Amino acid sequence: MTAAVGILHVNDASGDDNRPRTEAQNPSTPWKTIEKALSETVRGDTVLIEPGVYAESLRIDTAEITVRGNGA
Repeated sequence: MTAAVGILHVNDASGDDNRPRTEAQNPSTPWKTIEKALSETVRGDTVLIEPGVYAESLRIDTAEITVRGNGA
């Protein structure tokens, strides 16, 4: 079964990469790393990244996604 398109939230301060995709679609239960979000994306998703420090090497393997910072 393919996951539904959605907005995936990332926050290095309050996130947890052990959460399921459905929880990461809620801004109050984000993932901790951008890498986790990118590994779970499907075509059409948006990864919304909160301000923070993300010391990661990233690879985007999913076409037609949006990666966006939220705030400054």
